Amino acid sequence: MIFSLSPRAVGPFIEPACRVAIQVGDDKARVHAIRAVQRSALDRHGRSCARPGSSCRRRRRTRCSDAACLRCLNLAQLQSGLSGTRIADNWRNTGPFDLSSLQPVWRYIAPWRLPSLLTFDRLLRQLPVWGVDFERVRRNEPAGTYNVYNFTDKAFETHPGGDLTPELFTACFALPIWFPAVELDGKTYIDGVYWKDANLSEAIARGADEIWVIWTVSETATYRPGPYAGYFNIIEAIADGRFYEELRQIEAINGAVRAGTDTEHREIRVHVIRHPTPVPLDYLLFFSPGDMSRIVDMGVRDARAYLAALNRLLATGSSR
Repeated sequence: MIFSLSPRAVGPFIEPACRVAIQVGDDKARVHAIRAVQRSALDRHGRSCARPGSSCRRRRRTRCSDAACLRCLNLAQLQSGLSGTRIADNWRNTGPFDLSSLQPVWRYIAPWRLPSLLTFDRLLRQLPVWGVDFERVRRNEPAGTYNVYNFTDKAFETHPGGDLTPELFTACFALPIWFPAVELDGKTYIDGVYWKDANLSEAIARGADEIWVIWTVSETATYRPGPYAGYFNIIEAIADGRFYEELRQIEAINGAVRAGTDTEHREIRVHVIRHPTPVPLDYLLFFSPGDMSRIVDMGVRDARAYLAALNRLLATGSSR
């Protein structure tokens, strides 16, 4: 879920791209593929796709990242001006108890009245340590959108970085049971993952014809037993189901464009960077400081492997 892949890196790498939108899949660990994408892209193709004097549509390429759930942490870091390497290193240096904290002990005496198992307190203290600057985020450069679910109105909402406040930001990853819901202007907000976890339709609405997705949600057919695993079975069902649905919608758009019956869109290319097996790190709870660093390395390898394979296709003149 999670965390932004830099359009500034992807744009030069994919030379045919005209408009590039970035989606990032959930799970705070593997999104660190951004480091490999930035380094590989800029090292190998450190040039703009719009050449001097060119009238190509590439000049009008729109750069936008979109995030939901905990990956909003990466998007906020990106919009704060941090490099992919700095973002990855922030996660490398994250300990198992740096991002979540417990409620006051007395609240656990009456668990049926507990607002949530955990609080945002430590996470909010960590943001300035990482370099998150909400004033810079609100400049919305590069452009980014954040997704939340309005529980009061039963509506999925997408907000540009310019609208972001610390309260709205925490609502982006307010997972029921784990973190408290957020009250804003008389309405209750929770994590947008309960509607969808990759907002491809927002990218299409913004005119994207190239979408990159770092997808880390488990896609196995195994239904895991137990209440803890059952909770994340729900997340998996929603996230994967909506993601696959939007991919099918994009295929329908592409089919109509090729048939000449859709003149509103251009054909949309979707790149999905994923790990072949479930990410070997718990979504919320981990206990070894070394676990995060190893997962960062795994994300780097996955992204580099994808980019290397794509580069070979581009070298042979193939776009598929």
